[in-house]
Amino acid sequence: MVLAIRQHIQLRGDNPLDVTVAGTHYKAYLVANLALNDGPQAAADHYRIPLATVYSALAFRCDNEAAIDEAIRQARELGDKLGARSMQSAILEMKKRLKAP
Repeated sequence: MVLAIRQHIQLRGDNPLDVTVAGTHYKAYLVANLALNDGPQAAADHYRIPLATVYSALAFRCDNEAAIDEAIRQARELGDKLGARSMQSAILEMKKRLKAP
């Protein structure tokens, strides 16, 4: 019997929001969030990744929950300082511009 040990998560720097699913550009915390909201199989289907990888993303999220939440808070704070708009307001603005002559 041959056992496989795979690295499912890839660290990139100090920011926990930059951790990706190995071999992809998918953010591990986003994979985990989808799995928490819709279930692990839904996340695996959506991202087209193995279920084991989803569980690795969930484990990463659980192990680093405080750091991830703090990084998200800091990113939102920076966005507010820079005048970033919500996705909804940006979409409404785009629709208005498309309708304008």
